[in-house]
Parts: sequence; C-alpha cells; structure tokens
Amino acid sequence: MLDKASLVREAMDRGYPVPDEKAFESANGLLLRLRRETLPDYEAYPGPDGELAIEFRQDASYVLILCESSGDVVVMTGLNGKQKSRVFGGAEGLLDAALLEALGHLFR
Repeated sequence: MLDKASLVREAMDRGYPVPDEKAFESANGLLLRLRRETLPDYEAYPGPDGELAIEFRQDASYVLILCESSGDVVVMTGLNGKQKSRVFGGAEGLLDAALLEALGHLFR
C-alpha cells in the first residue's frame, strides 16, 4: 500500500496538486492485485497534474503507470527500445496479459 501522507507531503513540497482519493484508490487497488502476481520493487511519486505514478524500472526498460484523478489509468512501457502507451478507464481491467507480460519481461 502507498504511504498517502508521504505522497501528499511530497506533492505539496513540489508545488503539485495533491492527488485525490480516486487516484489513491486506483493505485492501491492496482498494487493489491499485482501483489497476487510477483510484485517487483517500484517507486511511487506524485505527478505535476495531480496523478500518482508507479514506476517499475530495470536498467533502460520500464513500466510506468499513472493513476489520474479522473479515474483513468495510463500505462507506458519501454522494453527492448520499443515504447508503447495505453489508456484505461480505471484500474479494474488493467491487469491484462500485456501488462503482466511487460512486468515479467522487465524482471526476468
């Protein structure tokens, strides 16, 4: 689970809008569902538009998940020099095969 107080403080220190409850719900729900799989180390931080970022990185490859205050979730991947992005209408359908495959590839 994310440390909400720490992330709110970080957003305020950076002068960013504080992520709202919807962003925290999406991010925490996603991390709970990922925990059922193999959850690699990640970094969580607030973004400049009030979103919460969850970043998985291994060398030059990454999976970046942005949980927006609107409820949308944006997934960006950079694997083997190829970058892709996809927008979801929420975190519910996010754990599709492509995301799990990207995370698996990242942490082999």
